[in-house]
Amino acid sequence: MSERNGIGILVLDADGNQLGTMTHTDAKTLAYSKDLDLVLVSKNDNMHVYKIMDHGKWKYSKKKQQHKKAHAVHAKEINFRVNTDPHDIVTKVHHIEKILAKGTDVKVSVNMKGREKGHPDAAKEKLDLILSQITSPVQVQQVKMSPSSAMALVRHLTGKNNASQTISKDC
Repeated sequence: MSERNGIGILVLDADGNQLGTMTHTDAKTLAYSKDLDLVLVSKNDNMHVYKIMDHGKWKYSKKKQQHKKAHAVHAKEINFRVNTDPHDIVTKVHHIEKILAKGTDVKVSVNMKGREKGHPDAAKEKLDLILSQITSPVQVQQVKMSPSSAMALVRHLTGKNNASQTISKDC
């Protein structure tokens, strides 16, 4: 351990206050007397810094914070087919505009089945038709093409840039 090398350790309590320099065994005894753990925080050449804390609770809170940061973008998905009727497209576009008005992103996808997959350009044309019918100011952030579908992520524009429809395609 570090006290065998002639190096004292700096000990911090659970609140981050310095308890001073002491040997590792004294720090460990102090931590266990408080039903806490002695955790190495920093390991330098001249001084090791340990903190007295509940290590399990600390790991749980770190994991919980990472989980909060890792949430994906919430988006509703509206599916179309290549042979969707024009009236159905108008109805779904109206539904897309309601969702966008609430501030939720919308993933628009045009799926193909069977022999339709032989014409991937038809899905692209249908997607362009759908996006052109959206009247509210939107920004198309991602457009992905695959052999069996075409997808776009649509966001509602707020602020200065809501004068026109902005389309930026990342294929």
